[in-house]
Formats: sequence, structure tokens, C-alpha cells
Amino acid sequence: MKKIVNEKELVRKIAIGMLMPVTVILSAGTVSAAEETDDFTLDPIIVTAQRYATRDINTPAAVSVYTQEELKATGATSVIEALKYSEGIIYHAQGPMGNAQGTMTSKIIIRGVEKGTLVLIDGIPLNLHGRYNLEDIPLDDIDKIEVIRGGGSVLYGSEATGGVINIITKSKKNNSITVATGNNGVQNYNMSLQAGKFGINYSVNKTDEINNISDGYTRSTAAPTSTSYVPKRYYDFSGNDREALSWRYAFDDNLDFTHSYGTSNSTYFYRHAETANAATIGSLSSASNFDTTYNRMQLNYKKENIKATFYLNQKELNNNKTEYWATVSKKYQQLTTPTITNGTDKDRTVGLDMQNTWKVKDNTLLVGMNAQRESYESKEKADNGAWDGRDFDRNVYSLYGQYDHKLDTSSNLIFSARETWTEGAVDDKNYNKFTPQLQYMKKLEENTTFYANAGMSFMMPTFTQIYGSASRVKGNPSVKPQQGEHYEVGLKRNTDTHAWRLAVFNYAIDDSISTTYTESTDTFTTSNEDIKNTGLELSCTIDNGRGWHTNWGISYSNPQKYETDKNGASQGWHRYYGKLQLNGGINYTSEKWKAALTTNYLANRERDTDAGGSIKPMLLTGANVIYKLKADKEIFLTVDNLFDRKDITSHATSEYYTMGRTFQLGYKMSL
Repeated sequence: MKKIVNEKELVRKIAIGMLMPVTVILSAGTVSAAEETDDFTLDPIIVTAQRYATRDINTPAAVSVYTQEELKATGATSVIEALKYSEGIIYHAQGPMGNAQGTMTSKIIIRGVEKGTLVLIDGIPLNLHGRYNLEDIPLDDIDKIEVIRGGGSVLYGSEATGGVINIITKSKKNNSITVATGNNGVQNYNMSLQAGKFGINYSVNKTDEINNISDGYTRSTAAPTSTSYVPKRYYDFSGNDREALSWRYAFDDNLDFTHSYGTSNSTYFYRHAETANAATIGSLSSASNFDTTYNRMQLNYKKENIKATFYLNQKELNNNKTEYWATVSKKYQQLTTPTITNGTDKDRTVGLDMQNTWKVKDNTLLVGMNAQRESYESKEKADNGAWDGRDFDRNVYSLYGQYDHKLDTSSNLIFSARETWTEGAVDDKNYNKFTPQLQYMKKLEENTTFYANAGMSFMMPTFTQIYGSASRVKGNPSVKPQQGEHYEVGLKRNTDTHAWRLAVFNYAIDDSISTTYTESTDTFTTSNEDIKNTGLELSCTIDNGRGWHTNWGISYSNPQKYETDKNGASQGWHRYYGKLQLNGGINYTSEKWKAALTTNYLANRERDTDAGGSIKPMLLTGANVIYKLKADKEIFLTVDNLFDRKDITSHATSEYYTMGRTFQLGYKMSL
């Protein structure tokens, strides 16, 4: 007990020690002013929303841009953990620090659309089978991230029904070495090198055991004293090891090749709670080990207004499940002849994306095409030792275009369209969809812009949703592509010190693709359910001067879905996720110090189940302090979950929780 108390006291002192420099900075009046850098601007250049470079105030969409310095200021080491503080999005996780639990991966939910986030790396889709594993992407290799909120299927295709996240990597690596360690066995190491045309980045991340990462629940209807009683079950996290290697070679100013390779190994223990009669009745538990490997390659060509990328994106997931007996005397006692289940999922996409942009007087015309082949393999080893395997593929083609017409000196009308179709799918399960979009932008003043959008989005079902998997997922050959109508109006205004952004949106998505879990059969079934939402987003970024930068945001919406029961009977509209979101941050930079406090608050939450029910608000907090020892050396301290809260990060069959207060102390040296 004394040891536990001492550890808690140590964590408390470290957290207070970290906050003290921030408090000193906040109250000091004689701290030297920071030199302005390119890491902070009130009106950044954006390349994602229109597929060519425009300034934020001239972009008719709700956009957030995060530089690497802003991302690192959150104290995160991966993309998923950094973006959880962003405005207009909901952080959804089923593992500590965003770790995936096999195919149950963490999500970034934009404007309440759970299956509607399209993630890009340098403009190329990262999504495989509806998943994108942002926890595997280290921040040290990122230049900036652009988040476009709102349906974006016109320019980027399927899955962008909620929005688009474009992760833009560094064209040149930093010559540096970073090491960090903290509680919960957290370790982070990063090395980045650039030599002429060749650059390389290598990262290692480790996390130790964390118990009770979910709530306990039971299907048992027997009394706890009964020999047929099944105790409550929990998830324990037995650790994660992650490695990521990326390199880039620039042949010249127009042609480069990039390759990313990574592995992730984690184990989740599904255990029963110990009860008074557990030694008598026994309790079957299991450990699942997930081993993931990914490869991503891009050959990029760019000359003047022409862009072309040939790409490969591949991920393989191996799942080994071993059963145990859990008793009072020995919590994890392996069976003499344990049941071992092996499974493998392999996704691959190979494609080509090309576009050209022309300036016609004051107008801009963009035309592009995309062709890719999607493949999916699923295998599972049965009790008799035989392998049950499934193998699917299809070709996906798209033609897209955009015409930006200048109506007069202060207004533009932008028309965009995309035609997408598939070929070669099993049982002729092919789809085609035409999606248009109309945008209007008006300069009210030199630094004030009004815009209005009206467009459509769509998302195709995945192979598993259509055909099922080799394990517990039942296919639904009748599942329909989801399609949505999106409307948005917005106002952007810049002053010398403030950047104001206001957006009001409404969408209705028909046949939203949903997955339902059935306890009695332990299976997942795919169906279509409508969803809708109306909301408002208001944010402000402020240059306070003397090295200070602050930001705040308010999002209020009402995400709902139309539910049916297992027999298809209507259950009506059901609200889910949260209505009110507040986020903000304080950043300070001087010659020696950098400090940041970041927070995101989600309230009026509802469970994402047909039973519904409210959930307590979620408060995410992070802090980071950096002290520059010399021009090429610095130390840093980061703290996540400052108030040591146990917040619910996902809520379906089980509820999963945030980790307790986590800190890391690190050292970075430039080479």
C-alpha cells in the first residue's frame, strides 16, 4: 500500500512540476518575446479541399490545419492521439493510447458520421476495408495535417461522407534523435536523417500492461451463488510494441519515391472477474494477440499543374487466440489442451491517381482520374485444423472534375462532379454512383468571406459487409451503398490578430452502413440505417503577441440514426454520440521555452446502441513543456489526462476507458 501511495504522490508531484513552468510563463511579464515562425499562421495555405493550393479564407469549406509543432504540443506521439483534441471530431478508441484491438480500430468521427472519415497520406487513400490505423503513424514524420469537415466524396471518392483527413509527410527529414520514457512502461524512440536526396525516419513505441481497460458485463441470468453463474468479464491490455520505418528518395524536383513499413504487436486479455464461487465453477477466459504489418509505397510525379501518383497500400493482421481458466488461486492458468484459434486478414490496394489543372483567364479547371484494384483475403483455422479461407477483389474507377468560375471581382461559383463505378466483383456485386457538388464563395471584405455548399456523398460496402468473413461476421448481399446529401454555409474573417470561423451544416445519409452485434450467436450482421445531423461550429485562433497563441472552439449538433430491431420493426430516431463539444488550447514560445495546454470536452452524450442511455461527459486534457538547453538540444515533459479521469472512449457491448494520468520525459538532439 505504501508503494502505491508513493507512486501516486510521485505522479502528482511530476504533474504539478510540469504545470509550474506553465504557470510561471502565464504570470511573467518580463519573458522575452517569441520570434514568429512559419509554424503558426492565422491564414494557412491548404492543398486538400480543392486539390490545389488555396488560402484558408479563400476555401469554401470548414478546414483545420495543424502543423507538426502544434501536433507535438499536444504531447502525443501518434496521429490518432494528437487529433483527439481537434474541433468538430469525436475520439473513439477501444485500446489504450488509441491501440487497435484487431479489426476494432480507433476512429476519428467527423460531425457524427462514424463510418465516414477518409484518411489520406499525401493525397492518397489510407483506408483499407474501412479502417485506417492512425495509431501506427508517428508524428515525427509529419509536416502538417489538414482536416476537412463535411462530405467530401466529390473530389476524393468513397468513405468521405463525414470528412477528409490529409496527412502530409515531410519532404525532407530532420536530422535528429529523440528518446522518451514515462509511466505505464511507455517508451518512445525516434531517429530522423537526411542525406542529399535520401531521407529516413525510424520510430519505436512501447507500452506495458494496463488492467481493466473496459467495464465488466455478463449475460448470466443465474444468481451469483449458483454454479451456473458466469462472472462479469473485463478486458486487460497486456502491452504493445510498435515500429515504423519510412524513407523518401527525390530523383529530382518533379519525381520522388516514398516507402513506409511498420509492425504492431499487442495482446488483450478477456478475463472473468473473480467471485466467491469462481474456484468451484471455473471461468473460461482468453488472450488475443494481434500482429499487424503494413507496407505503403508511392511514386509521385509533379510538374507545373500535373500530378500523378502510383501507389500500393497493404496491411496484414494475424490473430492468435488462446483460452485459459481463470480461478481465485491462479488468475491466468492455461488449459492443459487449450483451444487455439488462428486467423489472418490481408488487405491490398494498388492504384493510379492523375490530375491536371488549367487556368483559363480568372477561372480554374481541374480534371482527374483514379483507377485502383482492391483485394481482401481472410483465413481462419477451425478446431479440426482445417483453414477456412475467403478471397475477394474488385476494380474501382473514378473520373472527377472541378470548375471554379469567377462571377465578378468578389464572388466565385464552383461546380464539382465525380463518377465512380466498380467492375469484377464476386456475384456481380458492382456499384456505380454520380456525385455532384455546387459551391458559392463571396468576398464581403478583403479579409471576410461567405460560402455556401450543397453536394452529395456516397460510400461503398466493404467485402466483409457484402460476403461476410471466415469467422463471426455475417455477410449481407443485399446491403446498399450509403449516400448522403450535405448542406453548409460558413463565414470566415481574419483580422491582424484573430481568425474567426463559423459553419452551419445539415446532412441526411440514407442507407448508412451499420454493424449489429447479436449476443446469443456471437455474430456481427451488416444492415442499412439512415442517419442525420444539424449543427453549428464556431472557432477562433488568436495571435496574442509576445509568443502567445490561443484557440477555442464550440460545436453543437444533434446526430441521430433511424433504428430497427432484429425483426426489422421500426424503433424510430435515436440520438447517439454527443451534442456539445468545447475545445481549446494555450501555446507559448520563447527563445528557451515552449509550453502548451490542450483540452477537448464532449457533453450530452448518448450510447451508440438501440437501448440508448446517457453517458458522462468526456474531458481530454494534455500538456507539454519544452526547454531548449542549447541550439541543438532540448528536453521535454508531456502529461496526458491531467486530472486522472476515467472517461469512456467507446460504448457498445463494452465500455472502454482512457488510461490514467500518463507522463513522459524526453530528450531531443539535432544532428
